[in-house]
Amino acid sequence: MFQVEPVLWLQSFASPVAIWLMGAVTWLGTVKCLSVAVLFLTFAVRFRVGLAVVILLSVNSLATDLTKDAFAIPRPGDVDTRVRQLGGDASHPIAERGGAPAFWSLLPSGTLAVARSTSGLSWAFPSGHLTSAATLTLSIALLLGFRRLWLLPALWIPLTGLSRLFLGRHYIADLLGGALLGALVALGGGLLFGAAAMGLERGDAARWRRAALLSLASMALVLAVLVPGLDVAMVGRLVVASMLFYLAPGLAFQEEVDPLARLARLAIAAVLASVAYALLGPLFEAAGIAGTPRGAMFFGALTTLVIFGGGAAASRFVPFTGRGRLPRPTVGEA
Repeated sequence: MFQVEPVLWLQSFASPVAIWLMGAVTWLGTVKCLSVAVLFLTFAVRFRVGLAVVILLSVNSLATDLTKDAFAIPRPGDVDTRVRQLGGDASHPIAERGGAPAFWSLLPSGTLAVARSTSGLSWAFPSGHLTSAATLTLSIALLLGFRRLWLLPALWIPLTGLSRLFLGRHYIADLLGGALLGALVALGGGLLFGAAAMGLERGDAARWRRAALLSLASMALVLAVLVPGLDVAMVGRLVVASMLFYLAPGLAFQEEVDPLARLARLAIAAVLASVAYALLGPLFEAAGIAGTPRGAMFFGALTTLVIFGGGAAASRFVPFTGRGRLPRPTVGEA
């Protein structure tokens, strides 16, 4: 599953239209597009489901980074000069024909040794686009609980995998590993947050759910200290999103509103996001912490607090947003 032959076969059908289409599918899996999807889910669909997905995507990102570093598998374009880079970063060839010799074989030990001693390479296994696609779409289907939503992961996960293979960025093993990791994160989210993502108020399950959520945030902080190069901005997002979810009974707003009110809430969140990114960058530069791990963590934490916490608060008080708090659920298993 670490052969380059499937990639070469797909690339034999390359054309300007195919390259554009596969590039568009990959682009929809970037951080910016995922952020837009999460904002829409949070402020135009259901606040607590969106906040739960923020937490799960953060967990997924950290798990993906740790897994990539643990396996350290070079990308197809780095091990075989026949593989074209049709999208993404340029390749850094370390071998001319260094792929796996058979479908069930691993990459040759010589190829791995050279790759792991070469600086500047990005690792292939698992596919970050696949882990994000699986986490996002499966979490939405599980937490919202609508049957038709299962079409989303059924279509989007294979399309994302096809695009990453076609563009020369991954092996088949990367796609399978990414889909599995994303599915595990989504399933864990289904257990933690429940079908309606309303599980931390009261009731029999509240205690262990709170403990699990706090454990995730604490573990992320420990990893930020112990693991060099970890995406500490994502750690900041995870910690603040977990705090907001814990406090969400007081933040959540009335969701049974008309479409215009939903769009108004989404617009407020978008404005807050623009303002946060525009102001915090210069402030961090002035404070001398821009580009540092501490600065990155605080930036991720503060932007999450402003966008999601501020957006929720504003949506309860600003006109035209269907103001009003979300009623608490009845006591019992949430």
